[in-house]
Amino acid sequence: MLWLQGDYGIGKTVLARAATVEAVSEFKSASYRRQLELVNWLRSSYSQDNGQAELMRRMQEVTEKRWLVIDEIGRVNQTDFSNEVMGEIIDARYRMALQKQAMTVLISNDAPEKVMSAYLVDRVRDVKNKVLVVQGKSLRKGA
Repeated sequence: MLWLQGDYGIGKTVLARAATVEAVSEFKSASYRRQLELVNWLRSSYSQDNGQAELMRRMQEVTEKRWLVIDEIGRVNQTDFSNEVMGEIIDARYRMALQKQAMTVLISNDAPEKVMSAYLVDRVRDVKNKVLVVQGKSLRKGA
């Protein structure tokens, strides 16, 4: 599990997307999602006739990917639903990482402590995982 942290515009997303393309060809089971997009997709399962079962199916789909990137963590409004599903996903991905069954990349502009509960921070900061702080100037700004 990798937590990738840094300012806006320094290439975190470009790097993660490129790695995901490589992971698709390697593992055949890889996904890149922004947190807001992921939470909204999970929440929309309740619009199905069998909403709870559909939510569980979608959660399983996310947690069983061999490679998963969740970008823009902390940018979404922290509702009870988003906190609950993100907690379940990160906890499941942490357990899979310990068994060397999956790789998870979590991307944020902020430190884990600023955007997650202490329980999840403990998993992200586990000595078997890495927190990488990337520094630099925005590549979006003119020269």
